[in-house]
Amino acid sequence: MAIADHERSTVNSGSLPGAGGKPRARQAILPILCAVFALSAALANRAVPRLSTAALIPTPIAAFPHTLGGWTSGADRDGRTPLLPSATIIERTYQNTQGQQFALLLLTAHDYADFHDPNICLPAQGFTLGAIRKVALGSTGDSAFLMTATLRAQKIDVLYWWPGQARLETGYGYDQWGKLLAARDRLTGEQGKSLFVRMMATHDSRSEQMLTQTASAWEPELVSLRHKEK
Repeated sequence: MAIADHERSTVNSGSLPGAGGKPRARQAILPILCAVFALSAALANRAVPRLSTAALIPTPIAAFPHTLGGWTSGADRDGRTPLLPSATIIERTYQNTQGQQFALLLLTAHDYADFHDPNICLPAQGFTLGAIRKVALGSTGDSAFLMTATLRAQKIDVLYWWPGQARLETGYGYDQWGKLLAARDRLTGEQGKSLFVRMMATHDSRSEQMLTQTASAWEPELVSLRHKEK
């Protein structure tokens, strides 16, 4: 995975981005975790047989702004992998002038089998997941899922949702639910815009509020990607 020169210098300096200061100290583990999460999701998803269906409509995720609402990111990190052949994945680290940081992952795919799901990839890497809470996102009517993931001394907050019309909520079981959605699309000819969003930050007293407030402010911009051409 390519990492921009100005981001590469932070790799050995600390832990995951969080709501507090010390951005260099908190950023080091991010590229490693992102790579681990992508690989584990790929391996888990690969085990699920694919069902032929009308292709989902990809979303132009590269058009999402690098600067938005007081937050700025460096260059994109390309998270694509041959194990998720229909998926395009972009990873970024955003920070603001107060030193707060979080990791953003955007994924779009032609196939439900390549949709990313933290409930699969995080436990596959040994993380223990906390209770999942559903949180409202601003005035759009959309909602997201918020949980903590813990591995030894590392505790992170994970906020994720599907702003596109194509959704994959795995409380019903990834295998069964994904196949049902694919079968529905095949029967109805429905083609939803596919978009998965994940935000992660080191857990602290302000991290949950930071993630949910930022996601709420950004949701209209994410939803607007549905109307842009790939």
